[in-house]
Amino acid sequence: MIEKIFAAMDFSDFETFEKEFNKISSHIELFKVGYQLFYSEAGARVMDFLDDKGKKIFLDLKMNDIPNTMLKGLTSLRKRFTFHYLTAHISSGEAAMRSLATEGRQLGVEILGVTLLTSLSADDLHSMGIDKDHSSLIRRRIESAADWGVPGVIMSAADLTAVDVPNIIKITPGIRYKEDSADDQKRVTTPAEAFANGADMLVMGRSLFKHPVEKLLKELGE
Repeated sequence: MIEKIFAAMDFSDFETFEKEFNKISSHIELFKVGYQLFYSEAGARVMDFLDDKGKKIFLDLKMNDIPNTMLKGLTSLRKRFTFHYLTAHISSGEAAMRSLATEGRQLGVEILGVTLLTSLSADDLHSMGIDKDHSSLIRRRIESAADWGVPGVIMSAADLTAVDVPNIIKITPGIRYKEDSADDQKRVTTPAEAFANGADMLVMGRSLFKHPVEKLLKELGE
C-alpha cells in the first residue's frame, strides 16, 4: 500500500469518483477531497464512503478567515465527517493558525498550511502588490507555520529546492509524469523528482488516473 501519495479526487459526481477510486484503491491509502467534489451533491456520500473503506481523507478546503470563524468551521466539519488532514492559508495569520493547529490535534486532524498556490507566477504576485522575492516569501511563511505549531505545509517541488525548513511535513502538489501536460499548474515535477527534492508526501490527480497504478509503483521502486 502506497502511504505517501494523496489521490486528488477532482470529480463532480459519485459515479465518476467511484469508478476512478476502484482503479487505485488497492494501492492508495490517502485521498484528497477538494472544492469540486466536497461541495457537489455527492460530497457527503463521498466522505462517508472513504471513511467506510478505511481510507485517510485530506480535506482540501483552504480555510482563510478570522480565527473564531475558522475554529468553528473545523469543529462543525469534524462533528459530521471523519478526516485526517485539513488545509488553511498560512496568510490567515498567527492567531488563526495557532488555534486551528491546537484544535486539530485534539480532534485528530493535522492542519496543513498553504504557502502559495502553485498556479501563481511572480507576475501574478506582483499584480497583487506582493513584491517580495518568491523564495523568501515561501520560507517566511513556512517558518511562521512551524513556529505556530502547524504540523505540515503545502509547497511545490520547485520551492523545495530553495527552501529547507526542518521539522515540518512538506506535501507537494502539481505532480505529473513527464509525458503529461502541466494543465493549470505552472510549477510541476515528477513523483521521483519531488521526493528527491525533499517532499515527504505528494498529491497526484490526472496522471495517477491516466496511467496504470503500476507505473507509479515502478517509479517509486516498489
